Amino acid sequence: HFCLNTGLTIIPAGWASLVISLNPACITVFAALILSEKIGIRRWIGISISFLALAYIALSRDIQTGNGEVMSFWAKTIGMLITFGAVLCWGGFTVLGKKFIRDHDSLVVLAWIIGLGTLMVLPGLRSDFFEKMANGNSELWVSVIFLSVICTVAGFAVWYWVLETWDASRAGAFIYLVPVFALISGWWILGEPLDLSLMLSASVVVGGVILAGGKGKKV
Repeated sequence: HFCLNTGLTIIPAGWASLVISLNPACITVFAALILSEKIGIRRWIGISISFLALAYIALSRDIQTGNGEVMSFWAKTIGMLITFGAVLCWGGFTVLGKKFIRDHDSLVVLAWIIGLGTLMVLPGLRSDFFEKMANGNSELWVSVIFLSVICTVAGFAVWYWVLETWDASRAGAFIYLVPVFALISGWWILGEPLDLSLMLSASVVVGGVILAGGKGKKV
């Protein structure tokens, strides 16, 4: 979360989601190395299709800064590298979480993760945080509640529920849907650019997810 939030101060939300979409590849590698999962050819093909579509989006488009200027190559690279730290963390989180829920209830594991994670970020809590929250408008409170209850608690609970029944690599393939929703939300909420070529590329991403996530024999 620290890497993702820091990256979001540099690059647009839609672009950060493109970097986050490297998660399935990272999870697949970690799952093969740590969990000894066997990855079928169809799943590799689906992941490759989605990855290539995302790479095309990243390489063929410029990032616009807040004042309308094109972001420099180095600024874009630094922002993406920082965001990529979240990819590595999520890969480890998913694979190690899969190991824990083999012997423990998924909600118990989630409670420990959220509790310990909260303790670790408390030193970074600013003195004016509660004052800002107390004086915040309804939009701020709705955003905080949505991020904490829906995105964190409910999101992670569903994620671990899926990991109980699916391979980590198969579940990870669905993270390719993140840029699709993020790009649409970025356009709708933040006014980030969204054109036909971007939508077509996102459609290819979805196709790769469907191919990677479908049931079938491993070959």
